[in-house]
Amino acid sequence: MNEHNNKLLYMNFEMLLSAILFFRVVRILFKANICTAKHLRLIVVPLLMLQFVLGQSIQLNAQNTPHIAGGWDKMQLGTQRAVIRVNNNAPAVWVRVPWRRVDDHEEDAVRLVDAATGKLVTNIYRLAANREYGDFVFQPVSGKGIYYLYYLPFKQTGSWYFPNTIYLKAKKTYSQAWADANGITTATGAPTWPQASVVCFEAVDDFNRFDPMEIIATKREVNRLLEENKGKDFLVFPEDRRHPIRMDTDIPLRWIEHGEGGTFSATAMRNEFFVYQLGIYAPFKKLENVRLRFTDLISNKGERIPASAIRCFNLGGRDWLGKYFTKKVNVVKGAVQAMWIGIDISGNQHPGDYTGSVSIAADGTGNSIIPVHIKVTDSLLKDRGYDD
Repeated sequence: MNEHNNKLLYMNFEMLLSAILFFRVVRILFKANICTAKHLRLIVVPLLMLQFVLGQSIQLNAQNTPHIAGGWDKMQLGTQRAVIRVNNNAPAVWVRVPWRRVDDHEEDAVRLVDAATGKLVTNIYRLAANREYGDFVFQPVSGKGIYYLYYLPFKQTGSWYFPNTIYLKAKKTYSQAWADANGITTATGAPTWPQASVVCFEAVDDFNRFDPMEIIATKREVNRLLEENKGKDFLVFPEDRRHPIRMDTDIPLRWIEHGEGGTFSATAMRNEFFVYQLGIYAPFKKLENVRLRFTDLISNKGERIPASAIRCFNLGGRDWLGKYFTKKVNVVKGAVQAMWIGIDISGNQHPGDYTGSVSIAADGTGNSIIPVHIKVTDSLLKDRGYDD
């Protein structure tokens, strides 16, 4: 399995490198006035279509092999699965799957596959399902061993360039005789069947991974967080650029584990336009006119990255004509707002540990201050990080 996974990963990486090289060449030609915008459209559109077709061909070929990236055909089973271990040879076992889903399709279809045979298990019954977890009773056909519970199975209609994804609705697949013999449909109270366990969660590929930023915190976890911070007007979560904030009405489990506030620390290079985020969570009330104020970042030797070199993209910038503009940011109650911040580090900046802070406030609220620590290395980044 690892060999085939590595092969597909290598092919995807190779395609990515080719695309990066192509666009760098086009950019050079464009800057040199060798290639006009009209020429650019004539070149880019057909090549993007060709790359899509080739990418589909590579994926389909990989799916015809015994093992593919992630180990399954997403067109048949969906993109997500829970790996379940059964330790009993009972005719029925139950499992709680803590999937922490960002979607609202928890009542839709699932597929259970026996890892030993690769066959679908039809005797599966859904006891309960919500965004936090799903409870299922199923027949472990091969007895002890591993079983895969696939969720978010779908079908696609339309054309390859304008597809329409439809998530499949749940249907009864279990035998009534099996359900009656094991007291499943008439059961009340806590489950009494032997319990299976979830070993891990897997996605079909990296593109379809939900972790870490789309794994929701449970209501209990969120309530505990709010109780611990009930004296604040809002909550702030510093976040690295490698983990873009994707959810706007849920907070990720990652923030529960890390806690509110704290210092944002990162490493950057000279001549880098370094970017990070602040997640503004408004659980208590609506926030009007969110504002950020930056201090200078000062090294232990007194060197400075001035506050004028730091800006928040959400609050303003330059338009396509080069004119300055400002924007007003409001956050409705219960929502999360990602604030993207850029630090323009000069190529002549002295290496060192730079510290400062960013202050966040809104109309009628107090200030929340996040300390910032940026370690600037001696390395010089030629392209400013634009290709990151």
